[in-house]
Amino acid sequence: MPGFIDLADAKLHLRLDETEEDMEIQRLIDAAAAHIGSIYGVVAAQEVNFQIDHFAANVRVPYRPVDGETIIVRYLDALGSEQVFEDFRAYARDGWTWLQPKVSKAWPSIAPVEGAIAITATAGYSPANAPADLVHASRLLVDHWYNNRDGTDLPPAVDSLLNHYRFRRV
Repeated sequence: MPGFIDLADAKLHLRLDETEEDMEIQRLIDAAAAHIGSIYGVVAAQEVNFQIDHFAANVRVPYRPVDGETIIVRYLDALGSEQVFEDFRAYARDGWTWLQPKVSKAWPSIAPVEGAIAITATAGYSPANAPADLVHASRLLVDHWYNNRDGTDLPPAVDSLLNHYRFRRV
């Protein structure tokens, strides 16, 4: 999994010149990206896939940012055959991407099974275009885990930097 920072950036932050721990530092970079993605929904550049059980009026893509042109909606129809639904529109609201049927269209009928809908898209930031708060939070996580290998609590600064990315219903 790519991260919001690269190995050179992490080593500069850690003030390390040697190479013997490069694999461990890379694992920490990957872990920082996974942590940020799972808590805040912001991901490093990648293809994302998720499944839902039914269509809501508006479907939120739980990752950000999303390239709306890359979204593919697949579903199992009432007979259990996989279909592609193209009559949707993607729109952004409050930093999240939402899907809804195009005007005068409706979501299709689906099979009554878990995970009947699969959505794929390209999402995320590369290290070159990641916002400064994601970069700094990644550095803090890598530094914390590198220097505190006993599982101590995360630094509060990480949540302070990233809390505004959380999804909130209003």
